[in-house]
Amino acid sequence: MWPGYEDLVTDEMKTRIRMARLRQPLATTATDYECMVYLHTATLAHIPNERWCRVYEFLFSRAYPEQAGKIRVYRTELNEVEKRELGELKSWIHQQQMKAMRNKRLKNELSRHSSKS
Repeated sequence: MWPGYEDLVTDEMKTRIRMARLRQPLATTATDYECMVYLHTATLAHIPNERWCRVYEFLFSRAYPEQAGKIRVYRTELNEVEKRELGELKSWIHQQQMKAMRNKRLKNELSRHSSKS
């Protein structure tokens, strides 16, 4: 999620993220849905260029095909550049998630050690 826009991610979105992650427990990249939610919040902070609009439309279409059709943004494929950029985004999001988990674990360990003193 884009920093400062976390409150715009609904409980339903959070549940779908967890479910998507549970279906791919050994994945080394973020899921399509996680990328869609990230772009959902990022586009509120920054206007995306045309290529990122197409990536977002593609991910939105996969997650919410009926709604995408209703608002006429339904997209079924990406070109090679868009696929590569989506792959890079998936990797970057996963790296950020792993970094956040390591930091949280370290903070918890430091907290436990300081409370024992």
